Amino acid sequence: AAVYLNASRSASLIRLSLGHFLVDAYAGFMLPILPLLALKLGFGLATTGILLMVSSATSSILQPLYGWVSEHLPRWNFLFLGVLLAGAFIGLLGICPDLGLLALCIALGYLGVGFYHPTATTTVHGLQKTQQNLLMGCFISAGRVGFAVGPLLAAFLVEWGGLPATLWAALPALVAEPPPAAAPAR
Repeated sequence: AAVYLNASRSASLIRLSLGHFLVDAYAGFMLPILPLLALKLGFGLATTGILLMVSSATSSILQPLYGWVSEHLPRWNFLFLGVLLAGAFIGLLGICPDLGLLALCIALGYLGVGFYHPTATTTVHGLQKTQQNLLMGCFISAGRVGFAVGPLLAAFLVEWGGLPATLWAALPALVAEPPPAAAPAR
């Protein structure tokens, strides 16, 4: 059976899926560069584990809280904020001069990753009453592809320009289309 979405709903699914691709690419971005950051800043395996715990806590474990908060904010603004926080702060990882700033950038970047998911998922679910599983499958696949591409992007950028080149990763989030000014509140 064919999927019939009107132009507005199709555009929404594409925007939501691209956002999911981006935030999940940012979620996977840190993994290949973490050993280089450890060498640069002089921290060991235990600190690496703590930083990974911070990323997991702020991106995943706190999602029920983010879902509750997002129910009280305009939907599109919350989605945009998630992409912006993820890109801006994860893009800064390579230039962090000390462990404290690195931990802060990880926490805020992965907070953005976590912000995006509850609101985006409910938005995709509400696009239409039929073929919701197919639409959700497309949306989830975009995120998984992003998560697979993120480490490759990080490796490419750092091979090309060293750790400071992670700044380039912020560009897609910084030029992402902001939500419409008159977007309806939830």
